[in-house]
Amino acid sequence: NNPNGNDNYNVDYIQYQLNSTAGTWTKYTSTVEINEGTTKFYYQSVDKAGNISAIGLKNISVDISAPNAVENVGASFSSILTETSIYWEAKDDDIDFIKIYKSENSNVDQSSSNFFIMVDKNRLNGQKV
Repeated sequence: NNPNGNDNYNVDYIQYQLNSTAGTWTKYTSTVEINEGTTKFYYQSVDKAGNISAIGLKNISVDISAPNAVENVGASFSSILTETSIYWEAKDDDIDFIKIYKSENSNVDQSSSNFFIMVDKNRLNGQKV
C-alpha cells in the first residue's frame, strides 16, 4: 500500500481517483491537493507489463478551520483541598485539546513562561488543576 511505488516490484506508476473509482484514473506525478473535508483517496499501481493491482483506499480528513471559542469559563478555589477547579463549555466536536495559561490579570500573554496545563479532549469540562 505504498503510494510512491518504492517497493521495487517493477511498478511503472501509481494512479489515483478522489471519492470514486468510476471516473478517469490520474497518474500520480506530484503532490495531490486535497480540499478541506473528508476525501476518499483510491489508488492502484500499474506494473511495466500493464497489470493493474487491486484498488487501495485511504480516507483523508482535512480540517483547516479554527475551532469555536471556549465559552462560559469559570473557576473556584477550595482552601480545604487547596485546589482550583476550572469549568468551561466547548461546543466544537473537533477540539483536540485546550491550553490553559496563568496570569496575574486579564491580559494573558500566551508565551511559554505563562503556559500552565494542556487538557485533552476527553477531559474538557470540569478540569481540576
